[in-house]
Amino acid sequence: RLETMSTVVEGPRMVFDLLENPKTASLVRQIVVALPDYEARPDYRSRLNAALQTRRDDILVQLITPEVFKKTCSDTVTPQGIVAIVDIPPSTTSEEYGDCHSPSLYLVLDGVSDPGNVGTLLRSSLAVGVAGIVLLEGCCDVFNPKAVRS
Repeated sequence: RLETMSTVVEGPRMVFDLLENPKTASLVRQIVVALPDYEARPDYRSRLNAALQTRRDDILVQLITPEVFKKTCSDTVTPQGIVAIVDIPPSTTSEEYGDCHSPSLYLVLDGVSDPGNVGTLLRSSLAVGVAGIVLLEGCCDVFNPKAVRS
């Protein structure tokens, strides 16, 4: 992930949320769909086509067999049939947070190594309006696919 500065996002809700949000759509580089899911889900086709209308040259869409999908695209027991390869956005430095004296809520994680726990904490932080997250030594990568799914 760090070498390519990209990660995998799995599942229709997450993939289409990324594609349809103007703030995150530009992060999507590639979409891989298991052929049976693409054929059985007209909403996949229509939503992918809508996204491609604005970024046709930027996003590669590949249709593959379920066997190849399960072996190469998913680490879950029951794959959801669609993944996106997404750029990891650049980190924000403390100088970019603005006035350090304004009251803001920050989450500091120290040694939280389980990706599911990290993902749950990130999602909860978003819900309560956390301004930023600080990861100390021993924390799981926040772009670990399991953390992203959580």
